[in-house]
Amino acid sequence: MASPYDAADDYRAAGWLGTVILPRRKKSPPPTGFTGYDGTDPDDAQVAAWRRRGGNIGLRLPSDVIGLDVDAYDDKHGGKVLAEAEARLGKLPPTWRSTSRDTDFVSGIRYYRVPPGRRWANVLGEHVELIHHGHRFAVAPPSVHPAGGEYGWWDPDGLPTHDIPTVAELASLPDAWVAELDRGDAADHDRKAEVDRADVDAWVAELPDEDVHPAVGEVLANAAMALSVAASRHDTTATLMLDLVRKGEQGLVGVPTALDTLEAMFTTALGGERDAQGEWSRLLVGAYGIVKANPTPTAAEVFDDLADDLFDATPVLRRIRDAAHSRLVGSQALLCYVLARVLAELPPGVALPPVVGGRASLNLGVAVVGGSGAGKSALLAVSRDLLGDVGQWQEDIERNVGSGEGLVQTFLRKGSGRDLVLIDYPHRILTVDEIDSLGATQRRSGATIAPTIRSALTGGTLGQANASAERNRHVRANSYRLVMLLGVQPTRSAALLDDADAGTPQRLVWVQAVDPSLPDADVPWPGALDWHPPADLPEVIDYPEHVRAEVRAARRAQLRDAGADPLAGHKLLTRLKVAAALALLHGEVAINDQWWELAGVVIDMSAAVQVQCKRTLSTQHQEGHDAVAVTKARAEDAADEDRVKRAAQAITKTLQTAGGEWVVWDKVRPRITLRPYADEAVDRLVASGTVEVEHYTSPKGVESRRLRHAGG
Repeated sequence: MASPYDAADDYRAAGWLGTVILPRRKKSPPPTGFTGYDGTDPDDAQVAAWRRRGGNIGLRLPSDVIGLDVDAYDDKHGGKVLAEAEARLGKLPPTWRSTSRDTDFVSGIRYYRVPPGRRWANVLGEHVELIHHGHRFAVAPPSVHPAGGEYGWWDPDGLPTHDIPTVAELASLPDAWVAELDRGDAADHDRKAEVDRADVDAWVAELPDEDVHPAVGEVLANAAMALSVAASRHDTTATLMLDLVRKGEQGLVGVPTALDTLEAMFTTALGGERDAQGEWSRLLVGAYGIVKANPTPTAAEVFDDLADDLFDATPVLRRIRDAAHSRLVGSQALLCYVLARVLAELPPGVALPPVVGGRASLNLGVAVVGGSGAGKSALLAVSRDLLGDVGQWQEDIERNVGSGEGLVQTFLRKGSGRDLVLIDYPHRILTVDEIDSLGATQRRSGATIAPTIRSALTGGTLGQANASAERNRHVRANSYRLVMLLGVQPTRSAALLDDADAGTPQRLVWVQAVDPSLPDADVPWPGALDWHPPADLPEVIDYPEHVRAEVRAARRAQLRDAGADPLAGHKLLTRLKVAAALALLHGEVAINDQWWELAGVVIDMSAAVQVQCKRTLSTQHQEGHDAVAVTKARAEDAADEDRVKRAAQAITKTLQTAGGEWVVWDKVRPRITLRPYADEAVDRLVASGTVEVEHYTSPKGVESRRLRHAGG
């Protein structure tokens, strides 16, 4: 082969991005080292210096090439990892590889052509690292390894050769492998605004920094572990920094403090290996440039961009939009209410397949965001009408949620003796007209409602077993079907968003109550869909293999990389639930690519609505509204606490008058003036053992409950 210096030109002619690195080293030169490293031409003095010193060849791979760097392709190390991956994803086709080992093992770097413009994983597993345009360079022939071995090329037939392959000669990476390793469109990372450090410093100076938002603190919580175990501190820090800059643009408080802390971690992690301060500055300017060139769109902008793609996709979806415009409610919100009602009809045993862990429940939550009077309450009635007979029947399973205990109780009735057993039809549509009531309930009930909701939306076990049978409120996992419909004012959305570290927001589909596409002219009612569950409903709603690969990849990233998004799995699971509901709405019993893509549109809108709420909360915080809100909330809590106590006193007095006899709830409730607090008052009385409650069916078949004073 040619000398290392001349070989660099040969590689570029073959479609590679060649540079020259230090002799017998894997460390690259400074950016001025050679043409192709940073796109600049060296001057004559630099050329002469490199000719004198010689050097190894480093390949910066083009965006349509990826390399699998395997350490020992045998039953140990990287060979085992790659063999397991081939068993799962299919055998890799023969291709060109480079290695410094003169052995029979297929070690070294195997090169494949891939779709351009993507972001790729950095590792497949221990001892198998990926080399791509955005991560590392590849040492190539005629380089010499620090241990003394000479690098050489091996062709797809496994024969050594002195030829340099062209990029076109490389085998293509199979689709299943692409789906496994693909991390999404690289356009956001390739496009940067022209900014400098002064621009960044001015931006940071204007950010709110009185406190640290939980989502910002979560980034720092992941940073220490990520920087200690990551293969590349540079790449890990860049990812964490980009996350912080985006959160700063969203208006979350505490980003300046978080950036200072991350810089200290980065400097410590480098340990004097190189110019930490200069590298930190370059990373920060780059992250700010990316965010400025790719601003997070508002919910209205996302709706404008995606609404037509969503609602024009099928006649059924167009009909839902027409119904929303006819009754003057938000089309996106109405769609999500309809999808929730579709899932509410599924038997509890119908689930998603066990791709990660066990089978995944299809229980779903929807958060409709809008100001007071934005039409959130009307959505319940319109979605009921649109679904037809099924919607009308569902009125019997609609309930208002009061507390964690109350949510559990709604699935139970009195069995033989004093035991509580699951109701005969364990399906519920739980509604919260305003998130304020949920937040107040959380404070009054010791925050039992939030974990109960999280568990319920994943089909988990509800309640707990107590010593006395009448207080044994326990609902087995996956034995019930639940959808939850929440009304959220943006200024009060912290009740959900502040629980992000536990995954509550990610388990919900967020939609805006407003509809920018609402026409000026009246739209006639399109008629009911008259939907019914498919007759051949299976126990598992399956989905394509490439989607399974995406779900598994997200889980692997979470397990392997402490810097990965720990809640990405919740987002994908919510998308799968939406896709399943879309399929069932259209009479199909499996998720295909169309339903998966349309569900992605819904989730993109959901993410934009969450950002909108975060911005609103941040503005409220900056204007000093938090102190007023806390004072008001405390006053409301005190007043609510008093009202619950008075309601409990009225219920106790009524039941004592009955002399220990059972009294139907419908005869007790009219005697209570503080009726909005009656359900919680009953929950407290039952929990304290003062009152007993059991399921009751009237002679006319109306389901209710009846109570009696435990003291007789």
